[in-house]
Amino acid sequence: MKYTKILVPTDGSEFSDIGQIRALRAANELGAKVVILSVAETDVSFGFRYKSAANALSEALVGESEENIEHAKEIAKDFPNVDIEYRIEKGRPAAVILDTLESEDFEMTPEGLDTLGSFMNQAVEDEAIDVIDLEATIS
Repeated sequence: MKYTKILVPTDGSEFSDIGQIRALRAANELGAKVVILSVAETDVSFGFRYKSAANALSEALVGESEENIEHAKEIAKDFPNVDIEYRIEKGRPAAVILDTLESEDFEMTPEGLDTLGSFMNQAVEDEAIDVIDLEATIS
């Protein structure tokens, strides 16, 4: 199978950094495009009485996603030949990631994204998406 498009969800964690580096190394070797996605959890609700607090929290989480993307761009500087697209989406992270995997032609997403846990396992069972050890792929 020729891999041409890799989805890399990021939450700014060390695990996300590892996944991103693995994906960028593989993409560099395979000529694949990488999409780095940070999802701002905006599905927060404290009820009508606390709407301003929910809005402030949502804005803060969007700001965190913006910081995650800036951090991802710093990592990506070491891979100038890789075609990279950066995205920020709003919603429930697991749902947005799954929707992205389902609606686009991604062939893989990197192993090591422990923050996705059982969600990614379900996505793999439901879809033909490879969650692989990218280090082994390019060896």
